[in-house]
Amino acid sequence: MLSIKKIANISPIDLERRFLDTSSIQESSSMILDSKTIRNLDLVSFAPGSPSMFTVLDKTLTFMGKRLLKQWLCSPLLQITAIQQRQVAIEHLHSKRNLFDIIRLHLKGMPDLEKLISMIHTAGVKLKGDHPESRAIYFDQDVYTKKKIGRLVECLKSLAKALKMFTQMQDELKASKSKLLNDTFLFHENGGRLPNIHDELAFFNQAFDKETALKLGKILPKKGVDKEFDDATDMKHQLENDVNMYLRTQKRFFSAEVKYFGNGNNAFQVIFIILKDQQYVAQFHSN
Repeated sequence: MLSIKKIANISPIDLERRFLDTSSIQESSSMILDSKTIRNLDLVSFAPGSPSMFTVLDKTLTFMGKRLLKQWLCSPLLQITAIQQRQVAIEHLHSKRNLFDIIRLHLKGMPDLEKLISMIHTAGVKLKGDHPESRAIYFDQDVYTKKKIGRLVECLKSLAKALKMFTQMQDELKASKSKLLNDTFLFHENGGRLPNIHDELAFFNQAFDKETALKLGKILPKKGVDKEFDDATDMKHQLENDVNMYLRTQKRFFSAEVKYFGNGNNAFQVIFIILKDQQYVAQFHSN
């Protein structure tokens, strides 16, 4: 949470009351409720099956929506303008019932994008050399990497689905008088604050083959995506051609079966198999 900067500064109103001059203190945006207050007001359930305001109001389709609704209930707004903006947004959504159909259609089956993005971000954070994670040895490294790639692929598919939903909502919300809805759902080019990630998704969708990555447990960029990777691949192919050419030359020179053997630092050792009348005669190999 710290590395992706999802932090909000909260100034408790109890602290503000201790000062005579509060002009220099920023006004709080939401109320802070302790656990006793939340329990006494039955805002959320503390025991399975117990009734609460959350269970009555919860009509959300995703885990992200459930967390946000619970956060709103446990941290009610204090500023009148923010409360009125929510009221205007709800009124507009109530008058545009087709928006609900679009939203419900695309949010059905949507995974927890917040957790997915957080896990992907954490996996990409470069750790210090003395960090225990950097020294850890995973015995199931292939399984571990395939899971990470699976999360990335699932996240890309879900983001594409969300982008399609937001694109369909643009025309419906252009005439909206709700600043909250416009800021939340309209793209930058349409006057909102929502980034249009079409180009970014197109890049990742064309950068590598998803099925191959899931099968091999590694991401192999396609030609033209990463110049350094392309140069290294071309050099590898050139070296493979050179050693294969050398092998064919040795076969013709010795008139014998010649093969490479070994791996790692001992790779590309040569073994000579001499045959006479299709029968094994002798075998020699290089040191």
